Formats: sequence, C-alpha cells, structure tokens
Amino acid sequence: MRKKTRESGFILVESALAWTLIGIIGITFALLFSFGLETSTKILSRKETLANARYATNRILQELIALKGSDLLSIAPARIDFVDRFGRATDFHTEVSGALFDLYRGPDLLAKNIKNLSFSFFDAGGSAISDFSQISEVRRIQLDLAVKDTNALGDVSVRGEVYPRNFYYNNFQ
Repeated sequence: MRKKTRESGFILVESALAWTLIGIIGITFALLFSFGLETSTKILSRKETLANARYATNRILQELIALKGSDLLSIAPARIDFVDRFGRATDFHTEVSGALFDLYRGPDLLAKNIKNLSFSFFDAGGSAISDFSQISEVRRIQLDLAVKDTNALGDVSVRGEVYPRNFYYNNFQ
C-alpha cells in the first residue's frame, strides 16, 4: 500500500487567515491615507484663510501709512475714511454678509468671512482716542482683523499698527 502524501497548497483556514491579514493591513493603510488627506485639506484651508487675512491687513496698513495730516477724514471703531494717494476720498469698512462680514475698500471687495474688524486710534502720548471727532490728534492706528476659516477650523486673527507718514515724525510731541 501506498502512503498518502499531503498535496501542496493552502488549506481553507490558512487562506482565510491570509485574507484577513491582508484586509487588516489594507484598512490600516486606507485609514492612514485618509487621515493624511484630511490633515492636508485642513492645512491648505488654514493657509488660505491666513493668506487672505494677511493680504487685507497689509493692504490696509500700506494705505494708512501713506496718509498725510489732512488725508484722514473720519474715524470709527470699524471704519476709516481717508483721501488716498490719488486724491480720491475712500474708506475701509465692512458690510454684513450672512452671519459674517465682507471687508471693502470703497466699492472693492478685499476679503470675505470677516468676523471682526476694529481700528484703534492713539494720540501723541500713546493714549487711546475715544472721542472720534479728534481726528487731528491721531498719531498711531492699530488694526485688528479676525477672519473665519471656511472649514470651521477656527478664526485667524491678525494685528498691525502704523504711524502714518508725517503723523509720527512731524507731529509727535
């Protein structure tokens, strides 16, 4: 009689174990890839929000630093009216857009999804100006801008300040 020899190959239990192991490894890689993609999306969204906030802040500060003594027309906590370098009266202000605001320079849109825009004005001694009719006393302007991230990842807050031309050097006391 011949002795039975085992034929080469996998039995059902070995095959099931191998497929289960391959499935676990595949799911792990898929979860890692998904997490990486989600993180990348969040980073890009946050980067875009920060870029928009910086653009708006830099644009405002560049225009305010070029002001001369008589260029400032009116001031308020969330609005500033002035004469630009071309001699045209314009302003920076917000308009309601849903639950947030849009930031404008005159009629031109600078940024969307603004949560907060505030200007603070200081006199030659560094004291805050609360009487907004004292335009001639303004020596320093501080800007606070908060932009809401479109993917609800939080707000991006930016602060900047300027000593408008001729305000600090010629009029500082």
